[in-house]
Amino acid sequence: AGTGFHYNIFSQFYVSPVANVALYDFDLGRLSEVSHGNLLFGAGLSAGFLSLAGPLKATLSYSPQTRKFLAYINLGWNL
Repeated sequence: AGTGFHYNIFSQFYVSPVANVALYDFDLGRLSEVSHGNLLFGAGLSAGFLSLAGPLKATLSYSPQTRKFLAYINLGWNL
């Protein structure tokens, strides 16, 4: 699940910023000890088109942890 916003460039074309942050391997009782070692984050940009088969979306994102760009293409509705 997620939330975000779309900016419509034209009637059926849109772009969306993407940002994610996650913590892993931590104790809720010791949140003050959270460090960069167990923090993951990334950012990207999606562009989409509302086609007859559903939304066609391409996403390009970057992860500082892996120092790599990732690309995804999605077609259709999430069920």
